[in-house]
Amino acid sequence: MFNQFLDQAIILDVTQKVTLDIRLAEEMSDFAVLQFMHTPLLELIVNRVERHTATIAIRALPFLTVSECQPAHLDASHRISVHSLLRTKGQGLRYYRQLAMAPKLCATALRNGLSLTLKVNDGVYICNDEHAKFEVVPLEQDVRVFEGPRALMMARELISRSYDYDKKPEMIAVHMSELDMVSRELTDYLASEAGKLHSGLRIESVRLESQITEKRQWLHREYSRAIERSHLSGGANEDWLPESPGAELSAKKRLRMLECYQLLAPKEVTELVQQMMEEDHL
Repeated sequence: MFNQFLDQAIILDVTQKVTLDIRLAEEMSDFAVLQFMHTPLLELIVNRVERHTATIAIRALPFLTVSECQPAHLDASHRISVHSLLRTKGQGLRYYRQLAMAPKLCATALRNGLSLTLKVNDGVYICNDEHAKFEVVPLEQDVRVFEGPRALMMARELISRSYDYDKKPEMIAVHMSELDMVSRELTDYLASEAGKLHSGLRIESVRLESQITEKRQWLHREYSRAIERSHLSGGANEDWLPESPGAELSAKKRLRMLECYQLLAPKEVTELVQQMMEEDHL
């Protein structure tokens, strides 16, 4: 579910006890954090576990750095909670901010650094920092709904939507305006810091923008056809014929009308029309 937002996995061999230091990269601003507030900071999966050794795979957001350090290197504020989560082979977890935590506090905490302590003893025990206001969620209990960047969500929804092309041209014009709006949002997202941060999201944004453009071109063709549909459905000479309520003019009535026009028209006009008809047959 979060494959496109997390970086490539880091394989880590753990022996007895190790502490992971998680912090925001120095070159990243706080605005990068705001775009990913509903995603997990990292995902951890146990690949192998023995009595006192284990192999784990860690995938984190692209603007975070994850490094190993010993608990002795941590200051007094990084005390380890007595509560821990046991994970065995094939199990994992995701590391989230608490729902009530403000984005600014989240960015500040990441700059100061967070810690997860891993202990191996016939399984991997993950101990979370009790003061960090971040929570560890087992994979099998993770029911959080990810929203993602709004521009990408809207683009996917519009691309998958099926339109009724038989509706009035006004409705097709509304659909085109909606596609234009989402296309501008995608362009703004690609130009933003978050759009430049993750290569996977950037590639997907470019692909969605191309599909949005193609769908808008298709709607424009359907809009042009809808505008001209009334003209294409009738004969070229129906505009000057008087309408008969409730019934169409028969062929005999049409010929009779032409004879009346010929009788009422001046002689010069009749001769000119006959001359033009003879030139058409040449």
